[in-house]
This record gives sequence, C-alpha cells and structure tokens, in this order.
Amino acid sequence: MLVSFSLMVAMAIMVYSFRNSLDAWMQRILPADLYVRAGSSGLTSYLDEDAQARIRGIDGIARVDFVRFQDVTMPGFGLPLTVIARPIDEAHADQVLPIRRRDTAPAPAGTVPVWASEAALDLRGLDVGTVFDLPLGGQAVRASVRGLWRDYERPGGSVVLPRDVFVRYTGDTRATTSALWLQPGTEPDDVAARIQEALQGRGGEYQVAVPREIRRLSLRVFDRTFAVTYLLEAVAVLIGLFGISASTSSQVLARRGEFGMLRHLGVTRGEIGRMLAVEGRRSAPWACSRAW
Repeated sequence: MLVSFSLMVAMAIMVYSFRNSLDAWMQRILPADLYVRAGSSGLTSYLDEDAQARIRGIDGIARVDFVRFQDVTMPGFGLPLTVIARPIDEAHADQVLPIRRRDTAPAPAGTVPVWASEAALDLRGLDVGTVFDLPLGGQAVRASVRGLWRDYERPGGSVVLPRDVFVRYTGDTRATTSALWLQPGTEPDDVAARIQEALQGRGGEYQVAVPREIRRLSLRVFDRTFAVTYLLEAVAVLIGLFGISASTSSQVLARRGEFGMLRHLGVTRGEIGRMLAVEGRRSAPWACSRAW
C-alpha cells in the first residue's frame, strides 16, 4: 500500500507540474490581446496582403504582428522542421520568445539569424552558434542559431527568423496568423466582430480568439490526454488494497488453530476481528520504519 500510494503521489505531481509548465508557456508565448488564424487547422490557409490590409485598418487596433508558419524538409529526418517567420530581432528576442540560452557573440558574416527550439537541438543538433543550411524559397540559406527557446507545440523542432528575411528569400508575403494588441479601453469582442465583418465574403475560414480561450482549449486537450493517469492511480491503489487483503487472509489462514482455541474459550468472531485490527495498527509504524 505504501508503494502504491507513493506511485499515486508521484504521478499526480508529474501531471500537475506538466500542466503548470504548459500554462506558463502559453501565457509567455501568447502576449497579444487577440489572435486571428486563417483556416481551422494545418498550414494551407493564409492571410494574403488584402486580408492583412483590412485587419490593419480596423479601429481599436494599436499594433499587428503577422506570423507565417511553413514546414521544410531537412535531410535525414522524418519529421519536418517548422519555419516561423515573425517580427523579431536579436535585441528584443527575449521579449518575443521564452529564450533558454542565447549566443552573445556576433553572428558570422553572410548568415541570417534564427532561434531554434529545444526539439530542434535534440533532433537535429541545432545548438547555439550552429551554422547550417536552411531551405527557403528553393535555395539553401546559411543560418546561424542565435538562441534556444522552449516550444511545446512542434515535436519535429522549429526555427524562428525575422519575417522580412523570409519575405526577401521566398517572395511570399502571406501570413498564417496575426497577433493584435488593442488600444486601451477597446473590447476584444467588438474588435473580433469587426474582423469577421471585414473578412466576410473573401471565402475561406477565419478564427478569432482571445488568449484565455486558446489556453482553456489547450488545457482541456491536455487534461483529456492525461486522463488515463487517473485510471492508473486508481489501479495502483486497488493493487495495494488487494495486497493488504491477501496478506491479511494468509495470516488468518495460518492462525486457524489459534483462533479455534480462542473460540473454544468463548471469544466471539467480533472480538477476534478487533484483535486483528489492533495488531494491524500496531504493526503499521514498524512496517513504515522498515521501509524507510
């Protein structure tokens, strides 16, 4: 029972720690007031220049950052590497990404700065200071890793680079999502309605969400994924209880002669049961001390 309880506590602490880390990461990675996404899933829907201009012209918006996601294939790996093009520079990278480590030395000449995720380090060896060929726009671009950041979303790894660099090498000005900072006193629901109205009739699907809603949906998926751990905890407790009952039953069977003598002397079944309970309570501290 002690081992089962320890396993249950360890699993509960592990899941709670994972959940808190994910929530803290989402609060760090979603700093804007409102987010607009083209399409419900995948990377095949975009905000073109016309859609971007319409979003910029909506009243109540103080700042807009357009972000582009694109999967690229790297040699020797099954999972694609996700390229994230967004407004970023070396001076303010800590304000945009949850940077873990960064390179303080100047970037090598002729390279573009990128920030690699920890998964990209583990799978592809893209450590701080690494120079590698990044496929962009049908050509290999020399890139230098300026820092490492934590990314829980893309298991194949990702790299972030300035959006103007991405546009320069690919000529593609489309965006996948946009982050909107609102003017003081502006209601997100009002701006969301204006965005839907501005993009209406363009075809396609556009999702508008506030960060708390994104976090709520993400944590719901997390809880659903780890729901099996609660079943495992219950199984561990049941196994412990079964072990206790089996141990008690074996002791009772081994002492049948003793109990028969006590019954012959007039001891009732209830009194024998209470005697076993008292013996169990007295032996528990000794068992715990032996376990420690």
